[in-house]
Amino acid sequence: LRREFPDGWASNEASRDVHDFSRALFQWRKGSEAVQHGRTLHFLSRHNTYAYFRYTDNDAVFVFLNNSADGKVIPWSNYAEIASGLTTGTNVITGETVSPEGYVVPAHSSLVVDF
Repeated sequence: LRREFPDGWASNEASRDVHDFSRALFQWRKGSEAVQHGRTLHFLSRHNTYAYFRYTDNDAVFVFLNNSADGKVIPWSNYAEIASGLTTGTNVITGETVSPEGYVVPAHSSLVVDF
């Protein structure tokens, strides 16, 4: 049984933010070769964070999840086996250019970078 979202999307800013985030991510992944057909390389969880890459021979996507109560600097040197040569990419959600080395991911948030 399908029902309308309680209070609607327009009156609930947090729900609208989740909707916009999900929509941007779902639209982007349709064209990502690394996400659709790539291999996955997971990295050890540290300090309530988790990181992984999806990659092909030509493309790479980096995902960093920060579940801690404070911002975390991406420990880029920990990912050197795959990240060497990757210097700047695009934040999938905002479209901004990102240099992950030294980048701070806010508390309870994520970063998805397309290289």
